[in-house]
Amino acid sequence: MSAYAVVIGSTISIGVYLKGIHLGPTARLVAIIGLFIALFGVIFLWICYKDKLNYKNSSLEFKTKELILQLHGYQIKLTEKKLFVLMLLLLILPTFVAGTILANIQPLNMLTAVGSNAIAINGTEVVMPFPMTVTIDDIGPRYNHRSDHSPQLLEDYENLVYIGEQVGTRLMCVFIISNFDKTNICANYPTTTSSGKNWNNTPNLCAQDEEIMQYVKNNSAYIEYGLHGVGHGMYEEGYLHLGEWYDIIGNKPWNYTTVKNHVYVFDQISKQYNLSFPQSMVPPYHAYYYNPSSNESTAALLSQYG
Repeated sequence: MSAYAVVIGSTISIGVYLKGIHLGPTARLVAIIGLFIALFGVIFLWICYKDKLNYKNSSLEFKTKELILQLHGYQIKLTEKKLFVLMLLLLILPTFVAGTILANIQPLNMLTAVGSNAIAINGTEVVMPFPMTVTIDDIGPRYNHRSDHSPQLLEDYENLVYIGEQVGTRLMCVFIISNFDKTNICANYPTTTSSGKNWNNTPNLCAQDEEIMQYVKNNSAYIEYGLHGVGHGMYEEGYLHLGEWYDIIGNKPWNYTTVKNHVYVFDQISKQYNLSFPQSMVPPYHAYYYNPSSNESTAALLSQYG
């Protein structure tokens, strides 16, 4: 029985660990049960091999049909039938306790527990993975002319905070900032938006712009204000060139002064809402200029803003 427990318990634990990313809390519960089964089997295999265990004034001795427990002068004999019941209790009780504890643990990430965490949003179960961090890009558009895109409202940010609270993490939200431009600074730097010099954001401004940015600041424990871009691209007379921080099609860095202007605009719009320049960045299309030996690389430029 002990040998079977070792094999079965080990198989369960290893199997669930490998598949646990998709099974969530159930996987952790099954894994710990398997671990205790294996531990139980190892202990009893050792006892059976030794025939008798001694510790100070206590001992545990196996005979053919009974177990003799000597505890500080008291002797307890268990027949084969009673011994079977005791073994079941020793297996079930710690497994139940460990499983109950583990089922109520809210792990912070994959470094602390096997599996993923599930939360309920409007009656729908959403499974959240636990990577090192979660980044959500394209945060910020307040209005959109495309029929398949809806404007981002305060309620969207409240949902992000709710997820962060339930999962126990800080979501890195990287912003496209142009729609929050209160002074139309983008018009002075025409490569930042598709409207170029004709950029006019005044008709689109509303009270909720301030509410959203204040909400982001008030909930910085769950939303990290990050840099994505000003307009998500490099624009020339309304034409979009892919890659705001690097020329993807041409596979070359953009003009340094132009890119520097984009960083400046992002910083200025952030200051319109008393926000500090972001400490984190995810570039559009994940494209940026990498060159450790150049003072004009994306990293070198951003380091000037802290």
